[in-house]
Amino acid sequence: LSPAKKKIRKRGEIVYLKDKAGNRILDKNGQLIPMYAEGDCIRGQLHQETFFGAIKLPLKNEDGSFKIENSKFVYDDKLTFVVREPFVYKKDTNSPGFKSLEEIGSCIVDKHLFEMIKKHIGDKDFKTAMNDGIYLYNKKGEKAGKIRHIRIFVRATEPLKIKEQTYVSNKSTFHIQNREYKKYYYAGNGENYAYALYQGIIKNKTERSFKIINLIDTANIVKISPDRKLSIEPVIECKKEKLQLYAIFQIGQKVIFFKNNPEELYDFTNTELSKRMYKILGFEKDGRIRFWHHIDGRDERQLKELESVYGKGIWQGFSTINFEQPWPKLKLTTGNFNFLIENKDFTIAPDGQIKFLK
Repeated sequence: LSPAKKKIRKRGEIVYLKDKAGNRILDKNGQLIPMYAEGDCIRGQLHQETFFGAIKLPLKNEDGSFKIENSKFVYDDKLTFVVREPFVYKKDTNSPGFKSLEEIGSCIVDKHLFEMIKKHIGDKDFKTAMNDGIYLYNKKGEKAGKIRHIRIFVRATEPLKIKEQTYVSNKSTFHIQNREYKKYYYAGNGENYAYALYQGIIKNKTERSFKIINLIDTANIVKISPDRKLSIEPVIECKKEKLQLYAIFQIGQKVIFFKNNPEELYDFTNTELSKRMYKILGFEKDGRIRFWHHIDGRDERQLKELESVYGKGIWQGFSTINFEQPWPKLKLTTGNFNFLIENKDFTIAPDGQIKFLK
């Protein structure tokens, strides 16, 4: 948590201090005194800026027709997430829009609208047709309006439920039709704060599991915690057995990899240990951790230039460790976590000397 302080505003206007009579209070220089709100805040992105819509798709019969019961569509229980995308030609990789008709067809929600778009473009060049504009037509064949946005499916399978809609319908249809999901804002995850690694012996075999704590969960836990601190479960269940909390990782923390056992590192020089030292770059939702070699200063653009020689792993992260010539990036599963952990198994002094905590 970081202390925060900001001026209170009402409808965009700064609120100033007033006395009991309602008159504004002036300071010794004759200036108005703003009201401030003070508290704690988390520095980081809690969630992505784009909000998603949640829908349920109607089920279909084997012949492709929609399944109907009691004169109503039958919907899948699984939520599907969509977003409104500007209906423009995609100029470059970072700009919104679409590059081809096939791209639109693969992600558009309304397939009938896609058929209308496809018919309108016809034999025209896609880029020219998009720049000229694609319109909807009424029954008389007149232009009814230009298509400016379309709804497309998004890949997010488990977006965060951010908050309740500002204006929620007071009608009972939300409850009757089981549409409670329509009441909330959804968005993709922002940043992950910590990674809890659990470990234990099950049937003479080391088993590991994990739990990722993102910033929005951290904010909610800290908010209700009496001592304003994050608490993590000490034990979780795996294969009907209990695993103990082994370590908590955070971005920037360092690890030193070993081949067979930790003891092999104790007689290494700092130069030899440096080859095996990586810092944590981030966490994947499937449990993998991304590592970056602690003295590799190349950025992704420089690493991508070597892609033709070493493959995509050179900038995305290799799934194996090279002890002789360290890879710049790694992306490892829990089964490959053969390393010692900073502040748990070793410390690094200000002069760079490594001290093992045996």
